[in-house]
Amino acid sequence: AITAGGDTEVRRLSPVALSTEDGSVDLINGPMDHGWCGGYTCQQRISTFYALVIVGKEYKLHFTSTQPQSMRYMLLDAAVGDKIKLDIWYAKSQRLDIYYKGKYKAPTNAQKKADGTYSYATDKTAEELYPKISSDAGANFFDSKKHWLSMLIKGPDPFTIKTSPKVIN
Repeated sequence: AITAGGDTEVRRLSPVALSTEDGSVDLINGPMDHGWCGGYTCQQRISTFYALVIVGKEYKLHFTSTQPQSMRYMLLDAAVGDKIKLDIWYAKSQRLDIYYKGKYKAPTNAQKKADGTYSYATDKTAEELYPKISSDAGANFFDSKKHWLSMLIKGPDPFTIKTSPKVIN
């Protein structure tokens, strides 16, 4: 995970917790300070977190800080068919937009209207809307009641999550 916000070097996001289906948790602290003065007031850390994952599995990610407005996720050195399902817990119910290869990936509950905008109303249950490990790259759903963003990451290309200023119910 890589943050892309303007405060990426001065805001401390870590540790982050990545848990697996079997219940194990990896606490990831991120890179060390690369500031120049050695004092606390000028500490700078890039907000990049590396984790070893097994492809074809599901993971849950928790932050100990407020999530940045923009995050990028990728499977480094992955084959085109390698994929994981990643669920990320968000404290706020804001709209989260997923981009893959620079294109917007509508969530599983979105229905495109004639004017090009989206409606997010659906008769399906949340369980039906969560992407499966067999879903297409970028498949995503934000469960506003449980605060989980679920997305499928596939191949070596980055996926970007951008937080929209819109609050959802």
